[in-house]
Amino acid sequence: MTLTSERRRGVLVIGFAEEGSLEAGNVMDFREAVMGLLRGGDKVVLDLGRVNFMDSSGLGALVALGRNLARREGELRLANVTPPVRKVFDLTRLHRAFEIYDAVEEAVASLAPQSREEQGGGTAAGQGDEP
Repeated sequence: MTLTSERRRGVLVIGFAEEGSLEAGNVMDFREAVMGLLRGGDKVVLDLGRVNFMDSSGLGALVALGRNLARREGELRLANVTPPVRKVFDLTRLHRAFEIYDAVEEAVASLAPQSREEQGGGTAAGQGDEP
């Protein structure tokens, strides 16, 4: 199993290099690959846009990843969940255990530190102006 990874605005985005599944036959490879990418306190977005099937082993791997990150003071978000995989999340009610976003950028924005302007911390009008 080949994963892709990149950092966007301080958030680690992990994706799948090719279409496929996350199931009993490859879940150990997935866990090993992901653990090799993590650092303590990582904020992670997992892009599931190329995953077209997931079984209970795959779900278990995601739950374990979320717990592992939480223990390390990190966070996990899911993005681009395909309809068949979303159905599995809904049927198992695990959609309640994860923050799921339609797009990677939305998930990254939920985790990325905001700039002063985004926080509303910019200079107020008139401050710093000379008379």
